[in-house]
Amino acid sequence: MQTKLKLTALAGAVALALGAGQASASIVPSSPSGDSEMVLSVWDAARNTSYTLDLGFLQGTLTPTGVSSQSGIISNSGALVMSFAADALLTQFLADSSAFGSLGRVLWNVVGGDGTGTLANTRKVLITARSTVGESTIELLNGTQMNNMLGAFNGYVSQVNTLAPHMTTDNGSNIEVVGDSLGNDFAYAGGAGWNTSFGGNGNFNNAGALGEGLNFWSLSNAGGASGKISATQFFGAATAPAIWTLASNGTLTFAAVPEAETWALLGLGLLGAGAVARRRSRALA
Repeated sequence: MQTKLKLTALAGAVALALGAGQASASIVPSSPSGDSEMVLSVWDAARNTSYTLDLGFLQGTLTPTGVSSQSGIISNSGALVMSFAADALLTQFLADSSAFGSLGRVLWNVVGGDGTGTLANTRKVLITARSTVGESTIELLNGTQMNNMLGAFNGYVSQVNTLAPHMTTDNGSNIEVVGDSLGNDFAYAGGAGWNTSFGGNGNFNNAGALGEGLNFWSLSNAGGASGKISATQFFGAATAPAIWTLASNGTLTFAAVPEAETWALLGLGLLGAGAVARRRSRALA
């Protein structure tokens, strides 16, 4: 049976967490802390160039008390609470891809995790996934594979942390160009160690194109290494899925998106309101 993670308003706690940021000059990995920071990765395979951003809040912000009562930061109305404008580096990255004619090759994902604990539901991966990825597919993974995914995340983060400004700046970002002799090629998000499936350790595509909405999942370990993991999707109000989207201008958002039927009802409501307004206008005339 599929469990849905309801996203409720945590306005006070989230405002404090996002307003204060995390006092870390480097991205916090999933272990040994047990509470990684959330990370945005964007890459253009045509240019062998990537952008990585420390989003500045811990994955525990979205999982305050575990899967059984997991919460997010989208209000029950479905109103947007999280939005990140592009910084100068991401703006330049996208401009360069546009000039190169490769915006269509740009991919991105958002990831965080907890790599500590041995009991069931103590290790977690928070991950975006394409809309074609279902719960049954993700739950084919076992505990060992999930640990390997967390290991790939930590390895990728450790490589990114060798680059400026992550070594000196809180919630920093960087651009890595493969082969330029200026950075660390292992920090390239599109490389074999990261890419769309945790360096090949996952069994689903966790990345999307610019403008593509990605679902958001919480993966939890079973009691043993061979036990199958559990996957739980984030939702907002009612059955509206919580969607991450990276727009072509670099704005990253996390919002509850109404299903098609809801949009249809909203459309009918707006049409009805418009008809009433026109009738009132004619009556006043």
